[in-house]
Amino acid sequence: MVIHCTAGKDRTGFVIAVLLSALDVPIGTIFADYLLTSKFGFAQATFDEVRTLIASQISVMPAEEVVHTILGVDRSYLQAALDQIDESYGSIAGYLRDACGVSRDQIARLKAALLVDSGAAA
Repeated sequence: MVIHCTAGKDRTGFVIAVLLSALDVPIGTIFADYLLTSKFGFAQATFDEVRTLIASQISVMPAEEVVHTILGVDRSYLQAALDQIDESYGSIAGYLRDACGVSRDQIARLKAALLVDSGAAA
């Protein structure tokens, strides 16, 4: 499966967080996975390209801190999205059901396809 967005962290990070939640991965593990982008983030070439692109759009070279914020991840970014889901839908399961039209059967099939039965491996 490939999930992609321009910076590879916002839409991608959100979708993966929702997917992991649907698979009953603990929230601490989901955040740890999301924050790995900070560790394995962007090369200097990407940073320079983004900074130049922004400058071409606004006619001013943005401060390095601005570009780091755009390219970076912060726990609060994902937390805000998950808080909004909880407020609007009650849970990730409610969001998947009501906003995305994903049934319980589809979640069960997703789990069967993506999770290893630890009892079967023993």
